[in-house]
Amino acid sequence: ESMSSALPRIRSRDALLYLYTSGTTGVPKGVVLSHANVIARGRNYWRQFMITGDDKCYNLAPLFRGAAMFSVVITGICYGITIVIPPDFRPHHVWEEIISENVSFLHANPFHFAVLANMPGNENGRFPNIRLCFSSGNRLSPAISDKFFDKFGTKIAERYGTVEAGGICVDGRT
Repeated sequence: ESMSSALPRIRSRDALLYLYTSGTTGVPKGVVLSHANVIARGRNYWRQFMITGDDKCYNLAPLFRGAAMFSVVITGICYGITIVIPPDFRPHHVWEEIISENVSFLHANPFHFAVLANMPGNENGRFPNIRLCFSSGNRLSPAISDKFFDKFGTKIAERYGTVEAGGICVDGRT
């Protein structure tokens, strides 16, 4: 018997991933996501942000959260982007790692952006290849977003969504 005939047939509606909600609107609950749903989310990020196989993502956001799971991991798998995941958050090393790895987009939480925007040094610094910054997980204050832009010249796209529906708005736009 061949290996392929021994494998179960997978349909697009079959469960692929179980994620838990944060409980914002009530008790946290498990959400079952199908193969088709997960692939569609990856495709949406790819289309919206014109991600290509040449992109490299520097990810500081926890991968167990929906936003990082879909915009980083799933999009990375589907479209072949390289994902750089540091072992921990070392603010003074972020910039040198982004430059040495030739990173084109940064995905982090508001906490990370606040620390980076308020760090001494790097005034009027620029990232040679960064074209996208994503913030997810909590609300990014306009003051931090503005300070980060003033300091580094890179706009942060704030993303919001739900586990059930996926990313539903960027910077307040649906």
